[in-house]
Amino acid sequence: MKLSRFVTNPQEGSSPREGNALIHYNPRLCPSEIKKLIKASKLNPNQKPEEISYTNNGDKALCSPDKLKFTVDKNGMLLILTFSNYQKMIYEKDPKADVRGLLGYEIHYREISKATFENRNQTKYGGRDACGSDGWTVQDHTPEGSAVKQGDLTWPDETTFFVVKPYTYYAIFVTTLLLKEYDGTQA
Repeated sequence: MKLSRFVTNPQEGSSPREGNALIHYNPRLCPSEIKKLIKASKLNPNQKPEEISYTNNGDKALCSPDKLKFTVDKNGMLLILTFSNYQKMIYEKDPKADVRGLLGYEIHYREISKATFENRNQTKYGGRDACGSDGWTVQDHTPEGSAVKQGDLTWPDETTFFVVKPYTYYAIFVTTLLLKEYDGTQA
């Protein structure tokens, strides 16, 4: 049974009467989904760290509901990408949080057909082969950080650029690279 089906509509007799969950090595299973499963199964919500690992579950998934806003401008053969400063987003949620948990950004882009562009139906996973190659070019971007201007803490938007072919359609998305105790996000 798929986890999502179990969590939203548990079948009769599918809830254990007692016991503990042992959930490990699910790199694309977010902690929030594990918590939903525990709640739906009516198991003890106070699981021990050795029973459910939050370091090897969800370590390759983007588990944050946060979205980065970005704009794209062009200047000749340069594509200029400006997007939200995620350190600012971390700080606004919790001013005491260590914003250095953001290690960087990955900017993914690829050429797409005119039909794909017009239909807006490019996915991150479309065109992936059995070896994991998917045609996306990845550019790393170091966070801009913050600055103090006239006594106020400011957070400039992130800006980067890359060379593109003229009269060509592109798909683009941005992900964050964070220390494990933070949740990742994307645009």
